[in-house]
Amino acid sequence: LESWVTEGVDRLDRITTAMSRTFFGVVDSGAVQMAGPRRPRRLSHPEPTLHKIKALLSARNQFTYRYESSVTNVRTVMRLAPNHHYGRQRRIDIRWHMEPAADYRHYLDAFGNLVWQMDHLRVEKEITCTVEMRVETEASYGTEGQLALQGTSPQETDCSVEASEFMRLTPLVDRSEKLARMAQRLRDKGETTADLAEAILHQVHAVLRYERGRTHIGTTASEAVTLGAGVCQDYTHVMLSLCRLAGLPARYVSGLLPGEGQMHAWVEVLLPIGPDKVLAWVGFDPTHQRRCDERYVTVAIGRDYQDIAPTSGYYEGKAQSSLEMAVSVSMESHGPAERWSTSQGQAPTPLSAQDEQQQ
Repeated sequence: LESWVTEGVDRLDRITTAMSRTFFGVVDSGAVQMAGPRRPRRLSHPEPTLHKIKALLSARNQFTYRYESSVTNVRTVMRLAPNHHYGRQRRIDIRWHMEPAADYRHYLDAFGNLVWQMDHLRVEKEITCTVEMRVETEASYGTEGQLALQGTSPQETDCSVEASEFMRLTPLVDRSEKLARMAQRLRDKGETTADLAEAILHQVHAVLRYERGRTHIGTTASEAVTLGAGVCQDYTHVMLSLCRLAGLPARYVSGLLPGEGQMHAWVEVLLPIGPDKVLAWVGFDPTHQRRCDERYVTVAIGRDYQDIAPTSGYYEGKAQSSLEMAVSVSMESHGPAERWSTSQGQAPTPLSAQDEQQQ
């Protein structure tokens, strides 16, 4: 097979060279070497040895909507759990319970996100919902323990939105003169797209400090960079703005990370990776100033926060409402893929379809 592939590559090279000479007057300085034996291309540019690490994470998300008085025709929309598969990520099982019980349906939106829609005709005081799940993730590392540049192929998701849509600015991912100057300065360095994304990651971490209470869910990227402070949502919006202004398609990610105590947010940038420069969505966490590894669980993707709010909805009535949410994430198992198991014995067993319904 190796000889056949090598011979085929040689023939294509000779055909390309002949066409260049005939139609464009191009002379290949290496054409004299074509007739002699050549080493296979894969040996002249060997791929680095990578080691796969897998993790099994358990997550519990509980939220409560409280109302000052009874309300009617309440619709709650939730994006709290990932789809079954997302690249190297696999949802093993899921259980959820809502009180009071609701009429519900689930579907995938245009971004491939799992959406639950809950409807109540009347709610007296509050709605409480608990979602529990286990998710298996994977990441690759080099021989010296460094995280490899890796991502999720567009073909490995159910997203039907074109990459060009993630180049557009939005009400939350906006433009200001300060952001435009930053993006231009970073782009002018002439680095590769991967290096540019890495430089933007560090730039965002340099201009923002993590501080609760200074921003809200409607804070824009330009407002956050002017304040110089914010939370993970703001870090993400600022990085999205710089990426898009610098010419990189980038999208918002809502997900889970151990130790956060709440939903986390980060960025995926579309980059060419590997020897073949295959396009993939690579995760960057500007809040923690690092690329995403096997500890990160992707729940939903979108253009900005408004596309992937974990909970949203509406109701009829004059009562004011409030929301409380608590998230816990823990790692059940972690280690090399070749000896992967949840208890150093067997791989995790998913629940049956019946178990995945409301408990």
